[in-house]
Order: sequence, then structure tokens, then C-alpha cells
Amino acid sequence: MCCCPAIGNPTVAVAWWSISSRCTTPRLLSGTPSKKSAAVPVVTRLADGTSRQIRPWLIDALSVGLLPTPKQLATLIGRGDLMLHVDSQGYILNDRVRRTPRPLIEHGVLSRINGIIVHQTGGASGASSLSSYTLQNANGAHFLIDKDGTIYQVASLRRQTWHVGKLRARCVAEHRCNATELATLSHFSPTAEHHMEMAKQVPQRYPSNEDSVGIEIVGAATPQGVYETVNAQQNASLQWLITEITSTFGIPMTEIFRHPVVSRKMPSEAQSASW
Repeated sequence: MCCCPAIGNPTVAVAWWSISSRCTTPRLLSGTPSKKSAAVPVVTRLADGTSRQIRPWLIDALSVGLLPTPKQLATLIGRGDLMLHVDSQGYILNDRVRRTPRPLIEHGVLSRINGIIVHQTGGASGASSLSSYTLQNANGAHFLIDKDGTIYQVASLRRQTWHVGKLRARCVAEHRCNATELATLSHFSPTAEHHMEMAKQVPQRYPSNEDSVGIEIVGAATPQGVYETVNAQQNASLQWLITEITSTFGIPMTEIFRHPVVSRKMPSEAQSASW
């Protein structure tokens, strides 16, 4: 056995890795959680500075071993084996996310998360958005991504924010409306359309205020409603945040939408956002 560097404390090891004699091919050992381990949340701090919660099946595999390579770590995160650490108040504990509570934009309990809606603010700066969230009757989304890629969490993931508005009928976009739905849609009424949709569950309808996370990207709009292009730093942060949220909450990638897809907004909003 070669002499490989090991994690000093087995209680904060990411996983139990078996290694070859050359220490070049670490692999994750599978396992089934015991009753004891399944009941105890395990949080570990990784070398990249992030704080993670570990899924129960992985807990029994904790032991002294090698840290995974960046590629292996990305695989674990992508599979959802390493989750974001969300505290009891619904805030992410991670160096990439700045906790900046704006309680006035929170409205009611968010009991489930079925999707993510991506927006643009319409304003030129993150500071103006953060300031607007302190006003009475303010609305916003859970996260704000500034021009330099900084991610602010402004609302708890346990609370709703009113970031979506009235839903479009998803059956229209997916060409599957039944006769009753077509009859409702034959008379233009966004309110009636929204009520029809809210009688359904995702994925029969789009995610709504009641069951989605909102991400705002700072970006100004012209008087004609044309939004500026999302820059590379913002898209990089958006991609990271969506990867983390989807893996932690088990959200399928098919339930991530730009705002104009799910509600009647200007078509260019978040058009250049990518994930």
C-alpha cells in the first residue's frame, strides 16, 4: 500500500474511498444507511470551502480516506450525493452565497420546491434591487445575481416570494390541451387561465409562487422592454446555483424556465441566461 495523504478527522471525511496501490483510482464505496446514521444529518466542509450535507446512504461510508478529485466531486454533486447545506432558517451556508435577508419580499410558507424560474431585474445595478426589497409591498425572488457574478440570497428557501405572476397554460406550449382547457382558453382571460392552471400540479402546470425558487439576474431593460445581455460572470454563477439547487432538492432540469415562458412577460427577459 502506498503512502497517500488522508483526511485527518474521520467524522468530516467526504466519503470512504478505496484506492489502488498507486493511489490513482479512488472510487466511492456504496452503502445502505443504518437507522442511526439515517436519522443524523451530517455536514462536512470540503477543501473548496463549501459546506455540504451528505445524503444518508453515504453516511455509513464515512471514514479516513482520500478526498475526491474535482471531477469525482462534480459527479457526486451532479448525482445529488453531496447537497448544499441549508440552515434551519432556509439560508444556504456557502462562501459563494451572501446572506442578505429582505423579509419584506417573503409571503407565506414554501412547503415544496418543484421548479426554478429565472428572471432579470430591469434595473441597472444590484444595489438598486437590494434597496427596493426594503420597501413596503416590495416583491423579489429568492436570489439576486449581480453584474460581477456575486450571488445574494435575499429570501429564505422556506418562504414564498411573489416572483412568477399569473401562469400561462402549459398545455398550449406542449400541445396537449383537452377540450375543457381549450374552452377556457378560447376567451382571453389571464386570471381564468391562471386559476385553471393552479388546479393542477407540476409538471401538468408550470412552477408557481407556491412551489418554485426565483433567481433574479441584474440587467436593465429599455423603454421598449428589451433586456440587456446576461454576462459571462452572471451565467457562470447561475449555472453553479442551479446545479446546486437542483441536486439538493431533486428538481428535474425540465422544470427550470425563463420568466416569459411561464407568465406573460417581455420575451427578451433572461433570454440570454444559460444553465
